[in-house]
Amino acid sequence: QKEIKQRFRKILDEMDKSIKDVSLDMKYTESKVKGLRSGNQFITPEIAIEFENMYFINASWLIFGRGDKFIPKLNIQSEPQNRISNEEILKKLEE
Repeated sequence: QKEIKQRFRKILDEMDKSIKDVSLDMKYTESKVKGLRSGNQFITPEIAIEFENMYFINASWLIFGRGDKFIPKLNIQSEPQNRISNEEILKKLEE
């Protein structure tokens, strides 16, 4: 858990995120974020996945130290030709 705490602190510092910023973004109490940052509260796989979804922090890197720190952001808005509409999905399902 010590290594997880160190990685968590490092990534928050690199992203320049305060405890208040994280608590607002994640809808956590500030005391929960302080506990995660200090190591008094465990970063569970579920919490790591929530951070991955919010900040694109690789949950595997956060928990195990494996892989890249960040996962790539997919900019769907800039690549509309790669998007599949709900109608197309339904049509494929009916085939």
